[in-house]
Amino acid sequence: MEYTNLSGNKMTAKTIKVVEDFSAKPKGRYHPEDGDSSGERFRDEYLIPELTKAIREDRVLIVDLGGYNRYGPSFIDEAFGALASIANFDLEDLNKHLVIKHEALKSVVESALSRMKFHNKNKKKIVESYEKRLQEKKRQKTS
Repeated sequence: MEYTNLSGNKMTAKTIKVVEDFSAKPKGRYHPEDGDSSGERFRDEYLIPELTKAIREDRVLIVDLGGYNRYGPSFIDEAFGALASIANFDLEDLNKHLVIKHEALKSVVESALSRMKFHNKNKKKIVESYEKRLQEKKRQKTS
């Protein structure tokens, strides 16, 4: 599949259809606390590997959110926003190599893009908070 990016460049593209490839009802922020359909699991197991390939191969990853209209802010924030903080992707690479779409709900797409910008701007604080969470989880496992 080919995709023409905002700069007018044609690039090959791969599409992830969330409701078909991941979960019919994606929800929640953390895995395993919020279940197997969480934003964290989607980010870690789907987005990061495919986005890494897309950047390396200079292609586009299209994430199609269509088919589900109840995306919560926690899923969107953890899946997409944390790409710019926790996963440490460069915002310029995200803008060039990641396309998020939902034919019926443009607000979900706008929210995902907004969360990436927010995470990029507040990266240090978000990463510190995330690291504290991981330390707490590790401490609870050893108790």
